[in-house]
Amino acid sequence: YKLQLAGADAITLVVGALANKDLLYLSKIASSLKLQCLVTVTSEPQIEAVNKLSAGSIAGLIVSNRELEDFAFDMTGQQALGLLKSEALQAFRQHHGADTPVLVEGRVGLIEGDGANKYLDELKQAGAVGAVVGGGLAAVSTDEVSKILQTVV
Repeated sequence: YKLQLAGADAITLVVGALANKDLLYLSKIASSLKLQCLVTVTSEPQIEAVNKLSAGSIAGLIVSNRELEDFAFDMTGQQALGLLKSEALQAFRQHHGADTPVLVEGRVGLIEGDGANKYLDELKQAGAVGAVVGGGLAAVSTDEVSKILQTVV
């Protein structure tokens, strides 16, 4: 409720940090307050929990390269890529609609070496429509940010 009063129009729920009943409860509250609800997942069982929510109750899914246990990143990028290619995600698209955006989070553009562009192409081919970008851009200069954004757009 405080988020809406502060002017928020969306919330992000971290599925792995919530019991299924809490996920359902919070998504219903968000809907009743007309807040868009994005959900972040790090595993197939978490996607399966999202699939139990009512169709249309979420505005988007974020698959993450982050480990919930210690907040480290999977720097290979295979965690998010595997989730995008999973049967659980196929079921998600059938239940919530193929037009529900699926984004990727977690050092997406910072895969080591020449692999970043290839990795971004793989994410797109697997169905990601965008990325949540944050800390990686804050650590580089403005000119570098501009170059990075031009390569991924």
